[in-house]
Amino acid sequence: MRYTNVPGQQSLNQIDAMDMLILLDLIGDKSVQFQNFFDRTTGKYYNRLRDIESGLFRSYNNNAYKRTVFSADVRGSFIEDDHVPFLHLDVPILHLISVPFPSTWHRDTDNEANL
Repeated sequence: MRYTNVPGQQSLNQIDAMDMLILLDLIGDKSVQFQNFFDRTTGKYYNRLRDIESGLFRSYNNNAYKRTVFSADVRGSFIEDDHVPFLHLDVPILHLISVPFPSTWHRDTDNEANL
């Protein structure tokens, strides 16, 4: 699919029109923990999610649940996943995947009961 040409600009395809790909993976476990995999390209968006989470904790003064989901850790590597073809096309990736993987991952207990 081609987008309408703007005089003086290159024609865009669907990939060119993407600001970023947000990949949600292994997000249902009660011990989910996300890390920042692509700090250089999407770190500001990851950090925005961390800020939102912190704001929610402050707003609700929720002392019963203070375990943060968005870790301050920045990973120097990434997990091979569905985003790789987009990465090769220079699409910025915000990969939200639980690390470490949940204990139920790829087991008989990897089902809706463990979401």
